[in-house]
Amino acid sequence: MKGDGNLKQVYHAFSFIRRAIEIGIKPENKQKYQFVIYNASIKTWHIIRGLMRPGWSKHLVDILQKVSDLLEEADDSDFNWRCRYLNALCKALSDAEKKPESLKVLDKLVELTKKKGDCNFQETLFRARMHMYRDNNGVLANVKKETETGADPHGFKALYTVQQIKSGMVPEA
Repeated sequence: MKGDGNLKQVYHAFSFIRRAIEIGIKPENKQKYQFVIYNASIKTWHIIRGLMRPGWSKHLVDILQKVSDLLEEADDSDFNWRCRYLNALCKALSDAEKKPESLKVLDKLVELTKKKGDCNFQETLFRARMHMYRDNNGVLANVKKETETGADPHGFKALYTVQQIKSGMVPEA
């Protein structure tokens, strides 16, 4: 299936997952069925992954928001999975042209990685931060300061310049 039919199928499939989630989040079931949240997030990802591209991800904002909030509430041990959902939510909000909300999610993700440690896709997060804040000189100055101070195990000093060019902040030579 392609297009709108595919989107309808995704919503239909998620309706079944939503029912399982609703059972798992009831106060009397939380301890017993907490694993359902994590399992539901995996199945949801399998269902929506094909639509996580420009022009289509905007239709998945509600689903991503719901699952991301549940993962945050559960505070599961799989930190990278939670970060992956926040990153997808950020991209979907950006695709839906909700830049302020997208930036809030991105800031939340950055703060989370500062607090709990790096995630598996720290370079992607750095690039997204540079690109999304390309119009905000204050935030870019903070990002540059972060890359210039201390050790640089990820090579962000060089990546900062490359991403400036890719995001159109510096004209190509």
